[in-house]
Amino acid sequence: MLLTHEKFSGSSTKPIVDTKRSAAALFSISVDSLEEVNAIMENGLNVGGFELHSMRNYGFMQQRTIEILIGLPGKSLGWRCPKC
Repeated sequence: MLLTHEKFSGSSTKPIVDTKRSAAALFSISVDSLEEVNAIMENGLNVGGFELHSMRNYGFMQQRTIEILIGLPGKSLGWRCPKC
């Protein structure tokens, strides 16, 4: 669930993290092909995201990671393709 700062503050006693200085969350999704990974990454890059590092190949999985500054409490998204 995405909340406004006001709603979030009413639901937690902890302060909202400054995501320009700290990572608050990582979000990962699995997809069925490397082409889908690349399409998702291109869409993210086209809206102002930037790739944190080059693609990583773990043998059983390839990973690309993008950072998108969209005002969420977390901002780093990793896409994994376990079948690639």
